[in-house]
Amino acid sequence: LHLQGFTGVHTPTIISKQALRKMSIDKDHPLSKQVFWLNEKQCLRPMLAPNLYSLMQDFGRLNQRPVRFFEIGSCFRKESQGANHTNEFTMLNLVEMGLPEQDRQTRLETLAATIMKAAAISDYHFERETSEVYGSTLDVVAESGEIEVASGAMGPHPLDAAWGVTESWVGIGFGLERLLMVSKSDTSIGKWSKNLTYIDGICLSI
Repeated sequence: LHLQGFTGVHTPTIISKQALRKMSIDKDHPLSKQVFWLNEKQCLRPMLAPNLYSLMQDFGRLNQRPVRFFEIGSCFRKESQGANHTNEFTMLNLVEMGLPEQDRQTRLETLAATIMKAAAISDYHFERETSEVYGSTLDVVAESGEIEVASGAMGPHPLDAAWGVTESWVGIGFGLERLLMVSKSDTSIGKWSKNLTYIDGICLSI
């Protein structure tokens, strides 16, 4: 990603209730029940997007275009504990600002291909899905097990106004544990997630 002009960023794990509201997530939103609240005003981030939106607002003041940045960080959701879910998971989010609107989907597919190649996953396809936050998304689905490993969105978007973002952009987020699970031809995310039982997928039966 650095070779392609992306800058890595690191943002806080604890975010505010106000930041979630800007993402349309209020107490009546379906995702609000999955949030780990620390107190009445703060929570563990359920996604990287609120902080990345804040950076998009700041980076919008730069003269150069396109602006490209990424983050790898933990997110937290009270999700069903199935084979493809875990309460703490690691996201890789890529954002590119300032490209022509007609090029957005092609660019999303190119970014997806870059990460899927790095993960040594060649059998995948794209699906249009409905999102509780973004409305419509372009998802990356691995053929093995029909597992969604990434979800992409494009702007201008109705959420942009709350953050003062006014230009075209694309963003795509990958669940790294799911990428590992698929690339290793595994059927459970557990041993690829952060825990004290496995390291790099190897059971610590000491």
